[in-house]
Amino acid sequence: MKTYYVLPMLFLFNFTYSQQVDLINENFDSGIPANWTHCSTNWGTSPVWAVDSGALKEASGWYFVATSNMFTLPAVDLTLISNPFLEFDLAMAITDTNIQLSVWWTNDTTCNKVWDTINNQWLLDSSWTLLSSYGSSTSGAANIISTDTSFNNNWTPLSTDYQMISIDLSPFANDSNIRFGLSSDYLNYGASGVWYVDNVKVSGISVGQTSQIDCSKLSVTDIVINNTNLTIDISIYNGDTNNINYPYIGLVVDNNGDTIQNGSINFFLHAALDTQTYSYSLADTVSAASPYTIYFAYSDMVGSADTCILNYTTTPDFCDSMNVTFIELDTTGNPHLIDFEIETFYTSSHLFGYCGFILLNNMGDTIAYENISTAANVFGIGPTTTEIRTLDVTQNLALPFSGTIYLIEGWFAGNPGTQCSFPFNISSGTTGIEEPPMKAKKLLLITDLLGRTTHPTPNILLFYLYDDGSVEKRIQLER
Repeated sequence: MKTYYVLPMLFLFNFTYSQQVDLINENFDSGIPANWTHCSTNWGTSPVWAVDSGALKEASGWYFVATSNMFTLPAVDLTLISNPFLEFDLAMAITDTNIQLSVWWTNDTTCNKVWDTINNQWLLDSSWTLLSSYGSSTSGAANIISTDTSFNNNWTPLSTDYQMISIDLSPFANDSNIRFGLSSDYLNYGASGVWYVDNVKVSGISVGQTSQIDCSKLSVTDIVINNTNLTIDISIYNGDTNNINYPYIGLVVDNNGDTIQNGSINFFLHAALDTQTYSYSLADTVSAASPYTIYFAYSDMVGSADTCILNYTTTPDFCDSMNVTFIELDTTGNPHLIDFEIETFYTSSHLFGYCGFILLNNMGDTIAYENISTAANVFGIGPTTTEIRTLDVTQNLALPFSGTIYLIEGWFAGNPGTQCSFPFNISSGTTGIEEPPMKAKKLLLITDLLGRTTHPTPNILLFYLYDDGSVEKRIQLER
């Protein structure tokens, strides 16, 4: 039975949207601008934040008392724009106890502090007002974000560690002289950590300038339906040089005419020349048929709205045209080996480049992996292929075994990413002779691809070094 939703806003035409104006747009590639200042409860106006790895870094702690070290942006006139917002990229790692990043505002230009006689510490004076804060679930911050952990203050974030923070500045829209500041907050004695901030913007929409959106410059790049988590993700590229205000996916209709998603506004802005993913919940599992029709809606929030009707056809699922068959568990050597056959039945030219395999049990533990030192083929798997692959077993394997084997593109070279997964079962019979259990080896350290010491981190390729000289390459997959 087909289900239809009618959204009146989808059929209001003559929508206008405005050009984004950046009052501040700083990536720190040329250092800290001269008109950016510092204000610290301990160090006054002395610089504490410094440019490192193309971003602002702060890792001066720990301190004997709670301490805030702030860098302040130049004053801006928000009356020049509408729908103002503050945006920046943030990465944090906790070394010890509680830290957070706070955002402040003021109409003052001074850096004054007062002594807290109750807690015996310096505080920013009342000219600064707290706007928001970000930290881990134990920090007490108003906004909970993902944070890493670090053994010392030398932590450097990966690109995936950064999170984009966007703050609506509409309450200050009539303020013609306002300053914002970002502070690293050591919340108690002994607290320490690392902060990185990059791509700081204060932006908005130019007042009185409007133009018609060109729907031909929008394209759907991906649709992912997850019937397990009941979610749908629609990625759209804005090929225009203008930003789109208050965008959302109104409807997604499949080739059978079934409405599989209807949504509402969930973004403040879709930036120009950028891809943005719109995520929505599904009421129930769906069996959608490609191609899809996507009704992309947007509004300037003053009564005008419009819709672009976009189309998307899914690419073939090459994983469905592959077969994995267990051959043998060989326990005669060290390490034990698992041989299996991989067959591909698709005829297109698609190649899973430099791919390898890892085997996980039903608890998500890595049981075996393909070793680059012994792999027969490290270049990839293509169409109409049949070959035997071998995995090194990394821990005791209880039979019968049931788990999942993952095809990781870029396992032997490049950026590893999971492409396919297949159920994998081993019965109680083996072809080799069971050896006595070996003495457990001791883990010495864990490093990343650059050789930096780290700790177990989901979805990142890591190397485990043991006291017997062996090295294991692992990826712990989490959704």
